[in-house]
Amino acid sequence: MPTLELLITESTFDAQEQTTGNMNLTVSQSRIGSAQRTGARFLVPDIPQGAIINSALAYIQIVPTYTDIVIHTTMENSSNAAVFTTTQYNIRDRALGIGDTSYSNSAAPSDTYIMIGDLVTQVQRVVDRATWSPGNYMVMVIRGGGGNGRTHSWDEDPLFAPKLIINYGNAVTQPIKQIRTGLKQGLRIGVN
Repeated sequence: MPTLELLITESTFDAQEQTTGNMNLTVSQSRIGSAQRTGARFLVPDIPQGAIINSALAYIQIVPTYTDIVIHTTMENSSNAAVFTTTQYNIRDRALGIGDTSYSNSAAPSDTYIMIGDLVTQVQRVVDRATWSPGNYMVMVIRGGGGNGRTHSWDEDPLFAPKLIINYGNAVTQPIKQIRTGLKQGLRIGVN
């Protein structure tokens, strides 16, 4: 089964939405606080419509020294997520997926990637959409649920930006079987 490592490929593909709704498209470190959101946009070159998603692991690098952080992660429920803009509340006002994954830490993480959730259900909803096709974009949304921290972004160093690793298989189609009910050829059924 194929595995794709989806990376942010340009500056405007990750963005921070502040508590006021103002957008920052070139932030070097995204704040993770209760009312702030970070968006990460990924090009998805190979996953066909209707593919079976086995896992969709979300990774970020939290800046060391931040502890007691609660993070919620979801996906935009869109078959081709738009670029981030400076329009106020550009992340909050998107059609976000139903359900979050949650992560919390009690010790300061090292400056390495940590897995903050498996978004398998949310990614499955995206690729099941009738208008999904390979070459479209997905957006992952990260928001704080408590504590205060920062995560690295593409503008600080592309190697530290959020990423999504998806393992998938092709959809299995069941053959349609014709079922005959035991009628004999030439026999008519009617009401007397």
